[in-house]
Amino acid sequence: MILISLLIALALDRVFTRPEKWRSAWVARMMLIKLSVKRTKQYASWKLWSAVVLPALILLMLECFVIGHLLTFVIQTAVLYLALGCTVVRDTYKSWLQAANREDNEACDLFQRQLYLAMLGKEDKASEPDDGTMMQQLLLLANYQFYAAVIIFFIFLGAPGVLLYVCARETHRYFCPHSSKNTVHTRKLMHILDWAPVRLTALGYLVVGHFTRAFPVWVDMLTRTRISAHELLWRVGRQAELIEPDDCKTCSKMTACIHVLAGVKLAKRNVLFLLVVTALLTITGWIL
Repeated sequence: MILISLLIALALDRVFTRPEKWRSAWVARMMLIKLSVKRTKQYASWKLWSAVVLPALILLMLECFVIGHLLTFVIQTAVLYLALGCTVVRDTYKSWLQAANREDNEACDLFQRQLYLAMLGKEDKASEPDDGTMMQQLLLLANYQFYAAVIIFFIFLGAPGVLLYVCARETHRYFCPHSSKNTVHTRKLMHILDWAPVRLTALGYLVVGHFTRAFPVWVDMLTRTRISAHELLWRVGRQAELIEPDDCKTCSKMTACIHVLAGVKLAKRNVLFLLVVTALLTITGWIL
């Protein structure tokens, strides 16, 4: 049922434009409001972590003791659909591509800053133009957080694991615009949750990309416990897809667009690889 749920959720995410109430950010925001968690108030780390873990625990108890197999299938598909994809990121990326094709540097910089704020929760202070490097990093991170990590958590921990990751992800995004101790707590939690999945995702880059070039970088990343997720994905991804930096001052937006598309294709191939792995695990009986 895991594979079927994944395919249905991915198909729905691909075909339909989801309403706001079916977006993970809106659901997480409503949950935090119901739990009386405010952006402007400081909380102890255990209180924030409890707010993140509680929904996953409730779902786990329901699956174990209350609901049957059919209802479990429906619920886990709905949780997956809620967790997968991000309309804001997708729309910003499409707008950036259109601006790049027009060689509209100002619009490209604007959309890149919007995506930077959406993904990292802070303003992009870089003033120099680049060759698409930052856009690649942001899109690789977006693909990881909204697709690869969700699939990995679902394979190993089921719908409760997905709900745990989504709550942590959206809680961190909820607090990011207001730099505070809350942001520090949620960033630590995300770092813990991301440690294994981000390295598995990077391993997928090796399989679907240039293995011999990327493998030494991936091995080196195993020992760097403090490196951020987007930096790790970028360092492995640029080697796996043979993305070479250009002179930022002379690089055209069309060249930057080619670089960005190469990174996006790598991320998409990796999602397909994860689906193949899920299918093989299902066929061999490791998962159901």
